[in-house]
Amino acid sequence: MKICRLSVKRMANYAGLSAQYENPQPHPCDLALGQVFYTRGRQPAGLCDSAWATLSPFVMALGNGAAGLYDGWMKDPASAMVSCNDGFRPVSFLVEALEEPLIRPLEPEDAGQMEDLPFAAWQSPGMAFVAALGGRIVGFCGYGPSRDEDKKGFGEIDSIYILKGAQGLGIGKRLLDAAFRELLPGLGVTVWAPKENRSAIEFFENYGFQADGAEKSNHSGKDAAIRMVWNSREDLPWPI
Repeated sequence: MKICRLSVKRMANYAGLSAQYENPQPHPCDLALGQVFYTRGRQPAGLCDSAWATLSPFVMALGNGAAGLYDGWMKDPASAMVSCNDGFRPVSFLVEALEEPLIRPLEPEDAGQMEDLPFAAWQSPGMAFVAALGGRIVGFCGYGPSRDEDKKGFGEIDSIYILKGAQGLGIGKRLLDAAFRELLPGLGVTVWAPKENRSAIEFFENYGFQADGAEKSNHSGKDAAIRMVWNSREDLPWPI
């Protein structure tokens, strides 16, 4: 199934109707104009049940290859403009079926798209890959030689990040695959993972990394990290 992008294009607010008919709501709508979600058919985190109930039939149709809905209603046949069913604050979404993410080296001209990606400013164009989805950069992975004295000859994943709305689509694994092709052959690959971030640790464990017992923290003694090491060449899906 194709990835679909759900973009908030317009938000209306019928204040008169709300004042006349609606009980006060603490969070009537948590969406924001310009907000973007990505999905392969599952309800994205942060998208309310009401909106998903309206959008999901279009996501399933477009994600499974349908085009030209309603006799050519949209200029782009692989898209639809759909509003949620909130009668007080309808939100209009552009639903688009996208091609698979493009994994490519980071280029200097990408700087303008990297503002939403933490730590991206650290990356050298020759030592990082980005993931582009529908023409927008949604993730990156920085790599290089290991900086640890006891891991000479190893490579290192020094950073990896996927925008929240694009997580769970397999993009992180594809970025690691690209970095591994550059780092191997070598003795192995290391990564420092936040000690308290269980989801990050599980992500690296699923790829074949294992904690080796080394730990470190920043100068204030906070943000402890554990070192994880990969050296299982038999697990690679491609030859070295």
